[in-house]
Amino acid sequence: MHLGGELLKNVTKTDAVHVPYKGESAALTDLLGGQVSFMLCSVTTCAPRAQDGTLKALAITGLSRSALAPAVPTVAEAGFPGTEINTWFFIAAAKGTPAAVVSRLNAALNEVLADEKFKTRALAMGVEVESRTTPAATKALVQSEIEKWRPIIKASGATN
Repeated sequence: MHLGGELLKNVTKTDAVHVPYKGESAALTDLLGGQVSFMLCSVTTCAPRAQDGTLKALAITGLSRSALAPAVPTVAEAGFPGTEINTWFFIAAAKGTPAAVVSRLNAALNEVLADEKFKTRALAMGVEVESRTTPAATKALVQSEIEKWRPIIKASGATN
């Protein structure tokens, strides 16, 4: 969330003070109590508060609207393309793992990701399964994320 805030500051050309929290709950408490003006938070944490009117959701940081908050625009729709922030997960194997093993693991993973019961259960936990992928596409994603975040980290002065 810290780096997401730094990206937002960079793209919007605004200044904001980063307030470190040990967790999302403490930050949300301070947001609702008026001690901080805004926060980046997970849709599972903040969507219920937006739906009951205790906070205003300004934008979803993904490339598409969230099924958990379909009325909330994406950051691009809100006028800030390039501010997309996603949490993603991938499965890694040790360097040198035989290609046949990697291919078999990838096929099994893609089978799970295509399963509607899995997608429904994941969504109930706040995880939206967007696509299936290949090892090459995952490698390209990791490289693009490194290139995206490197200047943000440098500009923020973050060291660890």
